Amino acid sequence: MISLPAKPLVLAALESEAAPLLGRGVVESLTRHETGTIAELLLPGGGLRVGWSGVGEENAARCARWAAERFEIDWVLLTGYAGAAREGQGPGTIVLASEVRREGASSLVPRSEALARIRSALARVSPQEGPLHTVSRVIEEPQEKRNLGEKGAFAVEMETHAAAGEFEKAGIPWAALRAILDSVGHSLKGIEKISTPDGKGNLRALPGAVLSEPLLLARLIRLALAKRAADRSLALAFSLLFENGHPEKG
Repeated sequence: MISLPAKPLVLAALESEAAPLLGRGVVESLTRHETGTIAELLLPGGGLRVGWSGVGEENAARCARWAAERFEIDWVLLTGYAGAAREGQGPGTIVLASEVRREGASSLVPRSEALARIRSALARVSPQEGPLHTVSRVIEEPQEKRNLGEKGAFAVEMETHAAAGEFEKAGIPWAALRAILDSVGHSLKGIEKISTPDGKGNLRALPGAVLSEPLLLARLIRLALAKRAADRSLALAFSLLFENGHPEKG
């Protein structure tokens, strides 16, 4: 196998979550695999890899395992959207993980040196710093998000603990950064009716879903507006982190 140069890897669940970074550089090549896709991206500050795994813990773990075996990686930034777990976190709020929790598993903590460098680079966007909580399904109801917040979580998502665990096993430093998509009071009830397993929308299912869940259309419009805010925040964070050189691995 050809030995590829070591570079940072930015890994999300969906290509749309990676798009704010992909759009800032030149994609030189794509490596596609049944477990995910990784792009070689050239930015003014240098080259890095950007990948997407698919939604959920199983996909995240498989892609992380493949990436760790296939590529030389300096360090990893696990990223994408998240649901808020606390009041006052509007769409686009950046959450930098101090640890990653999952029910029934040990918490994972990024290396302090890497966290300090990222914190410094992102000072301009004033990220909130606290625990991410990885869950196995979309958290639809506001009260469930609030309950996780009362237990200490800052945001909820579906991949980070699984991916971070694989990189920990491989001895690769990692950090996690998420942009809030749905605020704590934003219900996602009915979203699963128009979502495919890979996280894409199924427009054919929309009419029937709206008939059975009349508020769904309003929730989708709200989610689309929130996505714009989240994408702007991710684009700014990626710019600060990567366009003037990479934070060193820690």
